[in-house]
Amino acid sequence: MLANELRKHIYLLTIFVLCLAVTSQAEYLGSSAGQAKPRVVPGVLEVQFTSDVVLAGARTSFGRLSLGQSALDAVFDRHQVSDIVAIFPWRSETSQHSEDRTMSRFQKLSVPIDADLDLLISELMASGKVLTAERSWDVPVAALTPDDPRFGFSGQYGLTLTGATSVWEVETGSDTAKIAIADTGVNYRHEDLRKMIWVNPGEDLNGNGVFDWPADSNGIDDDGNGYIDDVIGWDFVNGVSSFAHSSEDAEDQDNNPMDFDGHGTHVSGIASAATDNSVGVASISFGITIMPLRVGIRTPDGGGLVFMSFVAEAYVYAADNGASVTNLSAGNSGSILTAARYAFDNGVVIVQSAGNGDNEIPAALGTVPWAISVAAVIENDKKTWYSTYGNWVTVSAPGGDGLFNGQGILS
Repeated sequence: MLANELRKHIYLLTIFVLCLAVTSQAEYLGSSAGQAKPRVVPGVLEVQFTSDVVLAGARTSFGRLSLGQSALDAVFDRHQVSDIVAIFPWRSETSQHSEDRTMSRFQKLSVPIDADLDLLISELMASGKVLTAERSWDVPVAALTPDDPRFGFSGQYGLTLTGATSVWEVETGSDTAKIAIADTGVNYRHEDLRKMIWVNPGEDLNGNGVFDWPADSNGIDDDGNGYIDDVIGWDFVNGVSSFAHSSEDAEDQDNNPMDFDGHGTHVSGIASAATDNSVGVASISFGITIMPLRVGIRTPDGGGLVFMSFVAEAYVYAADNGASVTNLSAGNSGSILTAARYAFDNGVVIVQSAGNGDNEIPAALGTVPWAISVAAVIENDKKTWYSTYGNWVTVSAPGGDGLFNGQGILS
């Protein structure tokens, strides 16, 4: 009994160490990391409507949105609001579950790029039909090639610093645990990752536990979770081709969470690359499976963006599909609080980076006690030059500078 309890506690420690290292190590991926700031997505406003607004009655006519509410429709007309899209599309306002009804209230409004958002927000709030209204944000992710001269593949001090090697003597991780990586996707064909990718049993048509294309794709939502053929996760990115590199898949959601940028693959390699296999690199917890949730893109200049409204939906997906942990290596805001709380209430450990701002300003999840915010330190436990900090940070973990000597997967 005591041995089983010890294994349980050390296994949980393995997951916790994994979360700390993944989040913090992902902080410093390039020389621009310290300057990465959230940016307003032009032409979009995120709104939470009151429960008496019937969203199913939304109509568009001559480029104007109407919800059948005179106070709202007048505001829409003045500010040329043209369309409405659910942030959580599979949540119904008529559901018997209160959390479904709450999430169905979050919608994205399409507005002109030059719209006066301050005035629009003010008028929406004054209508009495809106609980929250805020700009939609994207968060740049850092580039993959740091300019640090120590960057290379000679060592992985982060594993030693976190005590991972001692934990491995008792537990290396279990494939029954899943970490949802909300990032730019995952190269699930990579030789060091392909055996570590989660397979959705409800969509694994031939029941062999691996992703077979096209054998596992029949165009049907076999498990009834609202996502068709989501065999290994989901690509939430849609409608953002104007921000994306020409090689990107950025217009429609689909069941292919392939990584076009590299950041999400790198993070996944830190978390759970196959280890002790004579290939590539070692990872923190090399038995845990990766659930790829694509919420970001590669930009034309070679950088990356993570879109917060996509992250919100990804949190809900992770919870509904049995994730043990979610990891977000970017800032956060808005509807994410509701979605992350839903995941937490459903048993998911919420881990996020503290940020790269070298200041004491917390992201949205940094203000709540149920989320783990991780700041970054270097080898001597000193704060990295870029890490956000403050008494709201849960814990610090290795990150930055020489940390990437051999850590993660780059291609």
